Amino acid sequence: MGVSVAAQDLVDGAAGAISSPAVSDAATQQDAEPGAAIAAPSPALDDGLPDPSRWLLDTDERHTAWLNRPLIDPADLAARPGAYADVLASHGILLDLESPLLALRGAALHDGASIGYPVEYLVVNSRGRTYEAAVIVRAMPSVVDACLSAMGLVAGSPTTFSERDPPPSEEQLEAGVSAWSMTSVSGPLLSIDVQWTDADGKPQTSSLESMLLQLPADGGAPQPLDELGWVYCGSGFGRYRQGRDMVRWHRGDVEGDLVAIYLDGRQACLLERNSLDGIDGSLYTLNPDAVPGSQTPVTLMLRPRVGERVEAREISLDRTPDAAGDPAGG
Repeated sequence: MGVSVAAQDLVDGAAGAISSPAVSDAATQQDAEPGAAIAAPSPALDDGLPDPSRWLLDTDERHTAWLNRPLIDPADLAARPGAYADVLASHGILLDLESPLLALRGAALHDGASIGYPVEYLVVNSRGRTYEAAVIVRAMPSVVDACLSAMGLVAGSPTTFSERDPPPSEEQLEAGVSAWSMTSVSGPLLSIDVQWTDADGKPQTSSLESMLLQLPADGGAPQPLDELGWVYCGSGFGRYRQGRDMVRWHRGDVEGDLVAIYLDGRQACLLERNSLDGIDGSLYTLNPDAVPGSQTPVTLMLRPRVGERVEAREISLDRTPDAAGDPAGG
């Protein structure tokens, strides 16, 4: 299911006011010194970006070049945020380094009546997996990445899967030994709230978790999610073929996904849910009692949880008779 024209129009016009007065006030107080490196507005999302299907797995970088668009330097953004006000506004972003708070303007893609299948990538832009997401934003992930870094956060690493070397024998595989090993997500924790105005003109705020329900593997009733937060793992850099050239670029920008709840190890999302539930294909759906209507303008409010960080750990994917239903080995 593609993005509706109405929803995309909402996102394209997302440089307007953010719903939190505190954020708006902070933005107007920033130093307005112009920055020569970012004087021109950011190009359209699809301008110059490689095709995600042309992702290359080899590591030979002798013939690789950078795309002709530099990333924002987080250190410079932190030192003079006012110089970046226009370019951030073009992405529907307001950054308050004092709070700290990052606000992203967007629109609800689906509600309980408009989607009948699970969601996996909760926040995307128009390049992302809009058919299984909850919110679409204008922002390019690399710009959001720079803002989070400018807030003083140090990105960790995403969930990763790798083939065991040497691989298990046939006897081991039959006994439940997995051919794969897993390293869990790591990084600082954030809370994400969603703000909008309902059909009656009343302001509403819900955590991103509260807008979702988990579908148990045993077929039981959908369950609410615990408020575990979201891990800032950052996005890797990938090599792609663009015409005759090899280019290296921020994978989040190419893929268009910002927040993931299904942990598939693609290493393209900036934030992942602080839970291992998603590694076994656990299904999530929208909570019809807690989400705004489809195409409703929304604002995502990202706040660091001061001092809270998730560390990476090795997770067993082996299956034994005692943990047949638990891919994390209990």
